[in-house]
Amino acid sequence: MDVWALLTQVHSNIEATCDRATRQVSLIEARERNGLSTDHERNVLRGMRVSLGFEYHQETVLLASLSSAMEDTLRPAPARHRCHRGAGRDCPLPIRCCETLAATVRLPMQAGGPRAAIAAG
Repeated sequence: MDVWALLTQVHSNIEATCDRATRQVSLIEARERNGLSTDHERNVLRGMRVSLGFEYHQETVLLASLSSAMEDTLRPAPARHRCHRGAGRDCPLPIRCCETLAATVRLPMQAGGPRAAIAAG
């Protein structure tokens, strides 16, 4: 798969994860209104947040690769994916669709450790 196709897939994954997170937040709110436990649902939402962080990291890597490849061509390098909900940094979700979220994920090469360490968010 070429870099453009991978970037398209990453953007699709970001949008799908944001949509799932929105539904998950609605589920949590409904369960809270009914006085039911939300521990499991909140753990699922945390997993979505981590997944989204990795997608944003992958996007950053792909954009860097495309930018360096575009230096020799007249074609402009692609821009970072904007939140498809139009919310950006002010997103009301507990999952922030911005660089802040991606910064919560530390990969082995960044952290110097053998495994990815995920900062508490």
